[in-house]
Amino acid sequence: MYLLITCEHGGNHIPSRWKSHFADAEQALNSHRGYDPGALELAKDIAKQFKAPLIASTTSRLLVELNRSLYHPKLFSAWTRMLSPQEKETILREFYLPYRTQVEKVISTNLPVLHLSIHSFTPELEGEIRQTEIGLLYDPGRRREKQFATAWKQALRKRVSSSIRVRANYPYLGKADGFTTFLRTKWKDFAYIGIELEINQKIVHSSGQEWQEFKQIILQSLHDLIVLN
Repeated sequence: MYLLITCEHGGNHIPSRWKSHFADAEQALNSHRGYDPGALELAKDIAKQFKAPLIASTTSRLLVELNRSLYHPKLFSAWTRMLSPQEKETILREFYLPYRTQVEKVISTNLPVLHLSIHSFTPELEGEIRQTEIGLLYDPGRRREKQFATAWKQALRKRVSSSIRVRANYPYLGKADGFTTFLRTKWKDFAYIGIELEINQKIVHSSGQEWQEFKQIILQSLHDLIVLN
């Protein structure tokens, strides 16, 4: 099975043409609202380890949200929602559509595909403390996705300490609006497995050694599944 790694929220860059709209957005851009800290670093490590292609965006999700469908109310952020229809169309044409089209093209020419979409999440959101360190998001109605996610969860639990929690479809549901959810509508279960890996940002922002060891656990658990099986 062909392995594809993607990272939709790899950076917080705002192209110069749009920077004037983000004059007051520095704090948001440097927070989880602007990008997924650690996600691109981990995605690069996975791609390198398994010699897999990586498709990543370093444009901030506050310009346009690559992990939302075209008509989702949060496709554009508070800084871009009030732009003219023409400006929004330009953003979609230059950033959103090329990224998603590239991913679709790679999948369509390499079926069957295991797609790992790498993300990180803030430890606390709107007063709620997230109760996991690792989340594996998938559609439980798709047999092969469920099998892979279950096996990965077991492989992770064999390697992590008791303080590292691994949960399925948390802190988000795997079938919620997102890129993998859209891709599932294009290919059947036997042709496409789409898993979102979610990493708690408290690990990313911990000591350098802890973060490096954590990444190794992710890589080793994937090795158990992809290489040894």
